[in-house]
Amino acid sequence: MRRIKPMKIMKNLMIAVTSANNIDVTRECLKTIPPGPKVVVYDDSSTEPIESLCSEFKVELKKEDKPKGLTNLWNRAYEDFLKTDMRYLLISNNDIIFPKGSIEEMVKVFIRERPIILGPISNKPGTGRNQRLDMYLCNINLDANNAVNVQIIQDMLLYSMTDKFMYDNYINGFCFMIGRVVDQYRFDETHLFPPQKINIGNEDWLCRQIRKKGGNAVGANFVICLTSFVFHYKALTTRWCKNRNRENLWREI
Repeated sequence: MRRIKPMKIMKNLMIAVTSANNIDVTRECLKTIPPGPKVVVYDDSSTEPIESLCSEFKVELKKEDKPKGLTNLWNRAYEDFLKTDMRYLLISNNDIIFPKGSIEEMVKVFIRERPIILGPISNKPGTGRNQRLDMYLCNINLDANNAVNVQIIQDMLLYSMTDKFMYDNYINGFCFMIGRVVDQYRFDETHLFPPQKINIGNEDWLCRQIRKKGGNAVGANFVICLTSFVFHYKALTTRWCKNRNRENLWREI
């Protein structure tokens, strides 16, 4: 098999970081993104100085004038991606920390397996069952919910996992990778995701579309990268509003 050069593939990657305040968390995220990819912060009308942060890290900022929700940011990032010559798009919450090697592993597995959507392994509160670290590394003497351990865990995965990936039928939306082939599943001509799903249910919808067209079979359309760990703080910019529909998740800014 031909060796994949990390620096070369990273130049074909666009990373969209979605944010809504919690600027210190966004700073942590940007610090951990390696050089090479095109990085754009898509911001949902933060009142904190996101402009100065993006200037500090020399990354592009696309900021909404008023809050429109997470799905709008995802749709905007995907449409911008289509206008570039990039091959891969990684959409990530701002409350993610990437240890060294985690993004590169995702890209390498994406290239080799060519899924519709790919996701990493993460800590227990931050993702669903099949992407949880404790499903693959058991009885480790480390607190996976402490961000200080992210690099050790990433290195352990690289050392211990005999398989680099597994197939599934769902990928969580906190951090996921797609390519242009996902376009066949778009909601309409101008949106990949249904705009009425303001903050949640967006990845659920896409995964259902992929399963529907793929005959609901578990297969190569969904890939979990077993050699990529990311730390997810989980739900820092949203909270549930009682007696509301799930689609009306209220974002606290």
